[in-house]
Amino acid sequence: MKKLILPVLFFMGMARCFSSEQVVAKPAMKILFFLQKFPYNNQVFINNQISGLIDRGHDVKIYAEKVSDSIMPRVISKYNFDQRVFYDVIPPGESDFDIVLCQFGTSAPLCLSYFDRGLSGKLCIFFRGHDLTSFPNRYPNCYDKAFAKASLLLPVCENFADRLRTLGAPAEKIVMLHSAIDCNTFAFRERTFPEEGPVNIVSTSRLVEKKGIEYAIRAVAALHKVHPNIHYSIIGDGYLRIKLEKLVKELGAESYISFKGWQPSEQVARILDQSHIFILPSIVALNTNEEGIPNALKEAMAMGLPVVSTYHSGIPELVEHGASGLLAPEKDVVMLTKHLVYFVQNPALWSAMGRAGRAKIEHEYEMNKENDRLENILQCLLNKQ
Repeated sequence: MKKLILPVLFFMGMARCFSSEQVVAKPAMKILFFLQKFPYNNQVFINNQISGLIDRGHDVKIYAEKVSDSIMPRVISKYNFDQRVFYDVIPPGESDFDIVLCQFGTSAPLCLSYFDRGLSGKLCIFFRGHDLTSFPNRYPNCYDKAFAKASLLLPVCENFADRLRTLGAPAEKIVMLHSAIDCNTFAFRERTFPEEGPVNIVSTSRLVEKKGIEYAIRAVAALHKVHPNIHYSIIGDGYLRIKLEKLVKELGAESYISFKGWQPSEQVARILDQSHIFILPSIVALNTNEEGIPNALKEAMAMGLPVVSTYHSGIPELVEHGASGLLAPEKDVVMLTKHLVYFVQNPALWSAMGRAGRAKIEHEYEMNKENDRLENILQCLLNKQ
């Protein structure tokens, strides 16, 4: 049974509003998304929220720093963003909102400075990863003003809700809301052992320390000694790519480990569809940066892939060990290898694990359900006043 995020002292009517089952009146809201950058290809979960609230009839504006080399994601390119985006400044006549959705805790100080200059609206702050791990470790008490000003604090997993309380956030303001994916984009398929060709293992990841790709590479190299008919594809790019390519070369693994670089979402889905096992062994980085719950894991599970990951942050909330995937301690190459060997030797398990993973995503991480829940939460917040 899920533990309650809201304490008993919170108004019961308000608590019911945070359930997707409770229907409330839904007049149009004027909402400002306060972002670090826009458009930003790696933040599809935010684009899904923006388009979802627009589709539900709300007046959505965006404040952000422009990303000059980014491509407007297809999912939101149909909207007239010339009329919606404020780059680097909020015009004086455009500062009154019902809701201000600050999408990362690290943006809260800048967002609060706009409130000091006349921005108005109920402030709601999302916490997604770095902003609740390495950032407060570096800057103690950095969120004191944000906790006081915000009407709601929205961590993306229960692990982060606990961390907010530890940092001193008022428990009555904390509501867990998952980052969601569009299940229609990631078609489910039951996995079976290939009649010919290799067992395809895949990761989708930025090549940064907290993703743990080094340990995936080492585990796949160890697996290859037992089951040589495998191939491992690494989709994504980042500052560690050169170092990781060097590691693959040192392990003599160039023939069965390949780097695909950054790929558009359609190509990512195609590669996942041709794969059999997904691995993402997330770790706590040296600078204490951590995941929340990686969206790449959700996408793989939505497509029916059995997954190998780690007991890290909110990942055990998503992956049930032995049911939808297998989990290992962080940096434990031996256990990661054992899990990969187990999967390759027991392909009869793939189908059941894939179905369990898809069911988990549809129930708790599906975009339309979570957008309905977000809309409901915001309406209840306004109805409370």
